[in-house]
Amino acid sequence: MKRLTYHNLMRAIKILQAKGYSFDESEKIARLKFDYLEHDTTGYWTFEMLAQKVVSKDEYEQMYAQA
Repeated sequence: MKRLTYHNLMRAIKILQAKGYSFDESEKIARLKFDYLEHDTTGYWTFEMLAQKVVSKDEYEQMYAQA
């Protein structure tokens, strides 16, 4: 997935919800990643590759609970 369409956004939200994020959080993250893809000049990245780099909600909470 490289372009922001309704179908791609829904697929992206499901991928991020599997990592423990709520629908609203997943939508915000997905839109940020699609914005990044829109400005990426290399053409190397896909949404799936960027989604792999997003940490799960539990890992995120652990990282910032220690700080």
